[in-house]
Amino acid sequence: MQCSMCHGVIDGRVVDAIQQKWHPQCFICDFCRAPIVSQYSTKYGRPYCVPCERRLYGNYCEACHQPIAGQQISAIGRFYHPNHLVCFVCKVPVQNGFVEHNGKPFCSTCAHNAGKSS
Repeated sequence: MQCSMCHGVIDGRVVDAIQQKWHPQCFICDFCRAPIVSQYSTKYGRPYCVPCERRLYGNYCEACHQPIAGQQISAIGRFYHPNHLVCFVCKVPVQNGFVEHNGKPFCSTCAHNAGKSS
């Protein structure tokens, strides 16, 4: 059996992943080149460790600019951590409903007040 990375013969332990065989030390993240020893994901047929996959291909929160792992909210063409979608004026979380005003999320109270001043 031949390793998909180095093409050397695999005699001992083998990693069977992505429909290929690898030496354990050859099964590495395509971005950071660190050995993958637990969870991984694939993009375009290449293995990535979870942190690199999130960094390269994940969504980033519009509010804090950090990668989003887990639940996310898509609003006004942007992505947010659930607690980071807040009213533009009063900063109260609005994930259960908001009014868009000039491309920003507003709670109903602040949207009403903004409408009066427009």
